[in-house]
Amino acid sequence: MNDLTPRDREIIDFERSWRTHVGRRPEAILETFGVTVATYNAWRRATIEKPEAMKYAPAVVARLRHQKWRKKAGDPESQQTADLEDIE
Repeated sequence: MNDLTPRDREIIDFERSWRTHVGRRPEAILETFGVTVATYNAWRRATIEKPEAMKYAPAVVARLRHQKWRKKAGDPESQQTADLEDIE
């Protein structure tokens, strides 16, 4: 079965509330997960594809999937978000 791991749940919870962390997103990712933004983004992409992720936090996962779709579609408005997420 494709259950969520503790790390998957931590990623979703982080995405739900990362703005409450003091500092910038890259620093919050490093502090929380101990990895680069690139590694975190790979983990996040894998996590949001799991059906269990949608059951765990439907609004958060739907928002992340929508952002991913917009970035893939080349939406210029999504580029600013993409630039911030891809900073290492």
